[in-house]
Amino acid sequence: MISSLIPSPRSIGILSALAFSLPAHAQWNSAASVGMRQVQMTEIGLNGQPLVREQGCLPGIEFNIDYHQGNWKFGIGTQWFAQRLAYAGQLQSGAAFSSETKTTQGRHAATLLKKLTQKIDFITKLEYDNWQRAILGKGTVLGLQEHYQSWRLLAGAQSRVLTGPVVNVDAKALLVYAQHEQLHVAFDNHVYDDTTLSTRPGKGLRLALAMQADAFPKFTLSAELEYLNISRSKDVVLLKEGNYAGTLAQSQHQRNALTVLANYTF
Repeated sequence: MISSLIPSPRSIGILSALAFSLPAHAQWNSAASVGMRQVQMTEIGLNGQPLVREQGCLPGIEFNIDYHQGNWKFGIGTQWFAQRLAYAGQLQSGAAFSSETKTTQGRHAATLLKKLTQKIDFITKLEYDNWQRAILGKGTVLGLQEHYQSWRLLAGAQSRVLTGPVVNVDAKALLVYAQHEQLHVAFDNHVYDDTTLSTRPGKGLRLALAMQADAFPKFTLSAELEYLNISRSKDVVLLKEGNYAGTLAQSQHQRNALTVLANYTF
């Protein structure tokens, strides 16, 4: 279970290789951010009622490298947010169950921006989402570990909404299409065999504001609100030591988050 906020050596290596492979005449810069993400994940039953709710704050870091050429900009970035979240759910019997979830959210993205006018940019982004959650057991109730992986395609626009003598403000809106999540489930004490299943595709929206003060051009403060809804998966067979033990499915779930970042451009 990854609980550190430090990105993997492989992620850093990819970013470094791409940065140093840029031509000598290329206009590029790099940036680092620190921030906090307020998250809420809700699983919804077949009757439309909430089954599980996880919520809390995840501290995190982000690194980006951008390449500028005329009206085009290409960027790559990686981010990691991790912390424990409060977990409120229920057992198979229907009894309420409260615990904590060790949560790590990682994203690795490639972004292409085209300047359409002096104030409006078109943005498209390919993103890989890596979400790990370990629901901690409590008392006689065992926990489990879940690892979600999916690709996302985002598209939208960014516009300068305020140009002033003190501060500039940009607004961004992106539609999100998420490929089906590949989910791996492992149970404590191997009470059941590890299971892999696939959710259905998801759709969502991201809205963001970024503020930059003229007195501090290298610093940017941003806030991003996002929503993603993913439909219920199909049932898969659950095994215990290779023998049939029932079925398993990932419920419909909604991921909401508000992320605030303080960014410094080198």
